[in-house]
Amino acid sequence: MQELGYATYDNKMMDTNEPGKDGEQVKGYYSDQTHDAYINDRYNSSTTDLLTTAGHEMSHLIDNKQNLATDEAYADIMGSALANYTDFALYYTDQGSLATTNTHNTGQVTSYPSIFNDNTYATNNAEFAALDKKKGDNSLIGDIIKIGGKFLIKAFSKTAEKGGKIKKPNDIPDDWIESTSKTGGKKWQDPKNPQANETRIEPGGKNQENPQPYRKDRRNGQYQDKNGNTVSKKSPEAHQPWEL
Repeated sequence: MQELGYATYDNKMMDTNEPGKDGEQVKGYYSDQTHDAYINDRYNSSTTDLLTTAGHEMSHLIDNKQNLATDEAYADIMGSALANYTDFALYYTDQGSLATTNTHNTGQVTSYPSIFNDNTYATNNAEFAALDKKKGDNSLIGDIIKIGGKFLIKAFSKTAEKGGKIKKPNDIPDDWIESTSKTGGKKWQDPKNPQANETRIEPGGKNQENPQPYRKDRRNGQYQDKNGNTVSKKSPEAHQPWEL
C-alpha cells in the first residue's frame, strides 16, 4: 500500500463486547483517530469472516486517505472480494481453503509468540474502549453477508442460477460436508481431511477453468479422471464433463 501512496496501518485483534459507533456491536472498526483497524475476534465466526472484516476496514483507510465519504456498501463488497480472491488462490495453488470456523481465544498456549500468549487482546481492548467511536466506522455483525453477498450473487447471477441446479452425486459419502464454491458451484469435502479429499461441481463459464459444466475429484491430495486415474490438476481429464 505504501507504493500506492497510503500510510501503513495495523489490524489490531481484540475480543470484546465494547460497542462501536452508535452503540452497535461490531466485527471490526476503523478509527480516524489512530488510523488503525480493530478486528473483533468475538464476532468473526471463521477465517473468511476475519479476512473479510480486515478488507472492509482497509477500504475505510483508503477512503480516509482520499478524503472520500464513507461508503459502507462498497467497503462490504471490497471485504468480500478480498476473502473470495484469497480463498480461490488457496484452492488454485492446492493449499486448501480459508477455514469455515474460528476457534477464538480459547486460552491455548503455543510454543510460538502469539496473541494467545501475551496481553495483546487486553491492550487492544483497552485502546478500543478509549476511542471516540464517533470518529470512525463500524463493520457490523451480518453486514458482510447481507450486503456484500447480495452484490456478489448479483454480479454472478447467471453462474449462481446454474449452480442452483447442482445435485449431490450418488457416490459422495453421506458424512462429507457440502458448501457453495466461490465460483457458484458446489463442493463436498471429507470432514476428516478436507484438503485432500473433495469433489467439486462447477457450472463453468467465461472466467472459470472450463467453459462448460464439469466435475473435479481430488482423493488423497491427487486429482483424478472419471476412472480414478491420477491426472494433472489442469488437464482436460481432471475436468470431467457434467450434466446439470
